[in-house]
Order: sequence, then C-alpha cells, then structure tokens
Amino acid sequence: MSPYRYCIRPKGRKFESRRAVLPKGKDSPGGGAPNLGWILGEAESVAVNPPYGLISAASSLHWMEWAVVLPRFAQILTPGGLLAIVFEHASGPPEPYANQIGKLILESLTNRGIPHREPWDLIEELQERNLFVVRGESMTEPVFQAQQVDDYVESIHARTNFSRELMGAESAADFDSQAKKILHAAYPTGTLTMSVQMKVVWGRPCETAR
Repeated sequence: MSPYRYCIRPKGRKFESRRAVLPKGKDSPGGGAPNLGWILGEAESVAVNPPYGLISAASSLHWMEWAVVLPRFAQILTPGGLLAIVFEHASGPPEPYANQIGKLILESLTNRGIPHREPWDLIEELQERNLFVVRGESMTEPVFQAQQVDDYVESIHARTNFSRELMGAESAADFDSQAKKILHAAYPTGTLTMSVQMKVVWGRPCETAR
C-alpha cells in the first residue's frame, strides 16, 4: 500500500492558488517524513501510485468532477479501502451580525448574476448519482477555536462561487470591506471565538455513475 500523501488541486482552479500548500505541508509536524510524498495536481488526472487504503477529502470535493473522480477513487483503493469525507461544523457570528453576513453573501451572488441555491447535502447528492455508499459516520467533540476577522473573511473565498478568481479583484475587495465592517462590530477585539466540530462520513466510492 502506498504511504504517500498527495496535495490535490480541484480542477479548474489556478495552480498558483494551491502551490503555497506544499511548503506549508512539508513544514508541518511530520511533513518531512521519509515515507511521505507530496505532489500537486488535479484529482481527476494526476499521476498516482496505487493502491491506497484510505482517501480523505474535505470541502475541495465540491469543486471536483464527481462523475470522474469518484470512480477513479474506487479504482485506486484496495478492495477494503475507504473514502472519508470531512465536514466542518462551526458556530458563526451572533445575531444580528450573522443575518447581516448572510444578506451580504446573497447580495454578492445576485449582483454577479449567480442564482441562489438552497443548502444541499453532498453525501445525498453522491448517493443519488450512485457514486458513494456510506459505511458509517462520526462527529467529533466540540472544541473552541479563535480566529482573526481577516482570516475568517478569507475563508469565505474557499466557498463555491466566492473564489477571488471568480469574483474579480474589485468585487472581492468590496465584499471583504463590508464583511470586515460587520464582523468588527460583532467582535471589537478582532478575534472570533467559535465552537468547531468535524463530521466524518466514510464509505466506498462506486466505479460507475448513474
């Protein structure tokens, strides 16, 4: 079984926006271990060295071409290998600031001609397409995390339709200015304190989509 870890870039996003991940990963505790390798590429086509016992994915899975990448995961896993999908559940700003941030996000989508979509469940979407069979799930205990306002606003740009590339420099700068104004009103010290939990859903990806 291959011991390597791979830095996978979601298809369609600029290479430059993910290159910084490699040195950060290598400098993290254990990142330079001799049985650990790092590459940068698209999950749909990057050269890999199977088989693998476990593949993990987080929010970046939303950006990938499911009909391509899930069958590929199935092919490179061992017969008993699993795909683990990780979701973050974090408390947000208190009211009325949470509502103000929500309105700002909706206005940004509307102003750029992007239709509002009701919240959807990634696992349900994958199951409906016959791309994933759930074997189990678990939720971690909550932990409290401090985050600077600037970092919280930057995290919004990791969401679908909010990457800086898609928004454009002017639109992103205007959004950031308004979001920071709201959040600094909620957190005068400039630091958010949030309760964070991680939900892990694991199972077997399918080799054919429906």
